[in-house]
Amino acid sequence: MTKSRTWRAGRLAAGVGLLLAAGAFAQEPRREPQGELREEITVTATRSERSAETVPVSVSVIGREDIETAPALTTDGLLRTVAGVSLPLGSSVVLHPLASFVSMRGLGGGRALVLLDGEPMNDPFFGFTAFDAAPLEALDRVEVARGGGSSLYGSYALGGTIQLLTRPIAGRALTARALYGSHGTSQLNLYGARRLRDDLGWSVNANRSDTDGYLTLEPAARGPIDVPSRSEALDLQVRVEGQATPSLSWFVRGGALDQEGNAGTRLSRHSREGWDLAAGGRSRLGEDGLLDARFFFRDREMRTDNVEVPFFGGRTSEYVSNAHVTPSRDAGLSAVWTGAPGPRVSSVVAGVDLRRIEGEDRSRNFKAPGVFDRLQIGGGTQESAGLFAEVSVFPAATFEILLGARLDHWRNRDGQQTLRPGGSIRFPDQTATEVNPRLALRWQLRPGFALRGSAYRAFRAPNLDELYRSTSLTGSELLANPDLKPEILEGAEVGIDLTAGPLRAQVNAFRNEVGDRITYVATRFVPVFTLEAQNVDRSRSDGVETMLDLRFGESWSATASYTWTDAVIRENPVNRTLEGKRLPGVSEEAASLSLRYAPARGGGVTVRGRHLGERFVDGQNRTALDAHQVVDLFASVPVGHGLELFALVENLAGERYAIGTFGGRTLGAPRQIFGGVRWQMGPRP
Repeated sequence: MTKSRTWRAGRLAAGVGLLLAAGAFAQEPRREPQGELREEITVTATRSERSAETVPVSVSVIGREDIETAPALTTDGLLRTVAGVSLPLGSSVVLHPLASFVSMRGLGGGRALVLLDGEPMNDPFFGFTAFDAAPLEALDRVEVARGGGSSLYGSYALGGTIQLLTRPIAGRALTARALYGSHGTSQLNLYGARRLRDDLGWSVNANRSDTDGYLTLEPAARGPIDVPSRSEALDLQVRVEGQATPSLSWFVRGGALDQEGNAGTRLSRHSREGWDLAAGGRSRLGEDGLLDARFFFRDREMRTDNVEVPFFGGRTSEYVSNAHVTPSRDAGLSAVWTGAPGPRVSSVVAGVDLRRIEGEDRSRNFKAPGVFDRLQIGGGTQESAGLFAEVSVFPAATFEILLGARLDHWRNRDGQQTLRPGGSIRFPDQTATEVNPRLALRWQLRPGFALRGSAYRAFRAPNLDELYRSTSLTGSELLANPDLKPEILEGAEVGIDLTAGPLRAQVNAFRNEVGDRITYVATRFVPVFTLEAQNVDRSRSDGVETMLDLRFGESWSATASYTWTDAVIRENPVNRTLEGKRLPGVSEEAASLSLRYAPARGGGVTVRGRHLGERFVDGQNRTALDAHQVVDLFASVPVGHGLELFALVENLAGERYAIGTFGGRTLGAPRQIFGGVRWQMGPRP
């Protein structure tokens, strides 16, 4: 099932050859441009506003125009073609939230930081990302910064950082979008914004989605208990911003989310509800200084009913084996100063982040249908503080040195586990400190051609789930570990940036090594099979990413990417048989090609093809999910007065592919066809 090294090297050479061909094109005399590549701005790569074309780290930006015409139903669907980003194979529309983990550069799920307007989206207790809290219609652009980002953002930014930025308040705008299609799927989105006067404005985004879902378990394995994986969600976001003085601006943002669904059986259920609040201000300090300060608070509660299916029963019966209620609260405060001291030192960024997370998981366990066994409670508090600084120096006009570092200190306290009947265990407080530097270089050899390189250290602190939440099923148990240490990454990359008229290209080669990797280790087999979270693995991830963006003619554009990743376990003292095996959940190959036709009169067509190589589901590499290819389509036509009709088809060819093996072979989304209408008044991209 595993491809040979020779074959992989050939595919890798083909990807590099594509970029070399682009490099040859970049060295030709410039012709008259056949389209425009707009300058892209990133605030994620350096926590300051920079041109994405000149920043000395690998960055991708998806603009509003690309978001509106993407053949994707959800935000995670939009990200599936971004080089270096790996998502669960199932859509967030039907996926259980606890499976919605983001991976970057082959590091495995939960090792990438996701932000919404600068505030963390990763769940405070578990670390998953709820993309339904950021619907596509609310977004202005998406920024992806690859490589360890702990020098700026602290924990979670091991493989990189993804930031979702909402639409700015510019004048008066109103957008209404309605969609309906396969499996009773519907979406309704309303966005409104208005600038009341120069110093005051507001925006509102309301999104409701609902689907009857589809059966994910393959037909041969289904039984009477299996039902379509349905879900529904409601998201509301309100923002007010103003200008207190010519040099001082402020904002207040609030949001609420209510979601519920099932996991493919009659009794399995999950729901999430919560609200969040953020406020901040930005002040000009002199001619070149800028101070940005903000506060956020998130309140979440998740409920999950997990079921057990008797081994000998043909999926004819089930019962709720444990019912979880997991409340959590997350509060943070940050202040970032940005300055531009002079021609050689183009920018200095310095700041502080403070954060406090508290939560617990309460699980009612049952040993038979309706037969209560015990109550299991686990939780605690994690407090952290980070100081960081980064400076950009130009020893020569074409050579940049970006040097930064961050000091993080955190404390895990009030940790406890309770069993009723039974007793309680209180764990001693734990403290830890990490220093994470980053050095990045960029040399503009000639107009349109630059070399990049960077080295970095990053970390991920264990979350409350891994530290304190233990859970059990009949005959098995999953144990948390309050003594876990942080995962430590040491990495480096080199890259090439190419720009020539309507063409932009990028190639990166990287290596990341993660020590003290947290994984679940079998500690007992009888009478109860027990897995415990431990720092035992050391992994290495090598890879190459290639990206092309081409605009041609007045209306045509194309984007392409190819990623090759070799992610393996290097050391596992507890189980040496895992050493040399590929990391579960990481595909060796991923590729995409998107072609868009967007005439000046409006509307257009986007066709997107994506390929994903096989990925193993187990550490011993015995079971693999086969490679698959999916084609998606989006088409729209304007009908006047800001009104647009559109159609969206996911999995156009009806590709049948597996996305998991838990409880049986589960399948990805079948062909789905949706139609809708969008009405827009006000500023367009």
